[in-house]
Amino acid sequence: MRICLFSVLLIGSLLLVGAPADQISVATAALYAGELPRAAELAHDYVEKHPSDARGRLLLGQVLMAYTRYERAFSEFHEALRLKPDSADALYFLGKTALLLGQIQLRQLDKMAPDSARVHQLRGEFYQSQNRRAEAEQEFRAALQSDPKLIDVLNDLAFLRLSQFKYEEACSFYERAVAIDPSRFDSVYGLGGCQLRLKKPKEALKHLRRALALDPDSAAARFGVAKALMLDGRWEEAAAELEKVVAMEPDMGLGYLQLGNVYRKLGREAEAGKRSAAPANCIKQRRRACHESTVVGRAGVDPDCLCLGRPGNRAHCASLGGVGEARCGSSPGSRLPGIPGAVIRQNRQP
Repeated sequence: MRICLFSVLLIGSLLLVGAPADQISVATAALYAGELPRAAELAHDYVEKHPSDARGRLLLGQVLMAYTRYERAFSEFHEALRLKPDSADALYFLGKTALLLGQIQLRQLDKMAPDSARVHQLRGEFYQSQNRRAEAEQEFRAALQSDPKLIDVLNDLAFLRLSQFKYEEACSFYERAVAIDPSRFDSVYGLGGCQLRLKKPKEALKHLRRALALDPDSAAARFGVAKALMLDGRWEEAAAELEKVVAMEPDMGLGYLQLGNVYRKLGREAEAGKRSAAPANCIKQRRRACHESTVVGRAGVDPDCLCLGRPGNRAHCASLGGVGEARCGSSPGSRLPGIPGAVIRQNRQP
């Protein structure tokens, strides 16, 4: 079954790259027929004769996958991508092989240390991806019991509490993470966002400014600073920060909307009207781009196009982190209060 699967994938990829009807085709036929020794011999011979041909590397890599020689296959796909950086096939198979290697390593880890902190963390992340929050929390707490200083786990527990609107508890997890490592952007930023939810602008501003100092290019952190200033009634300072935000992220409609609101508070109606019109222009531009994508058949893989003009797709838009029309206006995918999810996703550190 495995041989047949990889053979089908092989034939599809070779058609995409336009392989000639020569040695590669013969090797493909051998692989499809289950004649692995013959396919391997032909593939090795082709790579030896044509070491700079990415097609040969792709062929050899897939033969090696059929033999479950994943590490060597990974090397061949990596070389194919180096030789042809725009090869979607090389990138696809490189990713598939990396996933298989990762799964093998995780199984070994689970076998070697089934009750270790990292194994509990991985299980928790799996349950979290399945939206099984109770099981995820149980595994994360087990991980912390083994290693109380796992910052990623503290941040994951904080996010679980955020999703349950339990902001005090979320803050407590972020505070523990920050105490362990004050230089972690995601922890410091998360703590500031929690404090915004709790309507504590001064505390939020302290941590969001620290997050901005850690990553000066983070539009999300700067937007959070602006939100804290607005909550504290410091409108002039908020306007200055929001102007920087929209300069950093010109298509971030929520930034323009907030900027328009701030200018109205300051009595600057002309500037408010100009800034508030930007989200509508953003949506028009995105709709035009999606129409063009539809014409050439790309809309199916463009997440923005899945959200534009479809109010019933809010849940899907949120799962993508707040893109499409949502990104031009509100922020349904936000990880933290009032801060666009798409921007957070870009700036969140691993």
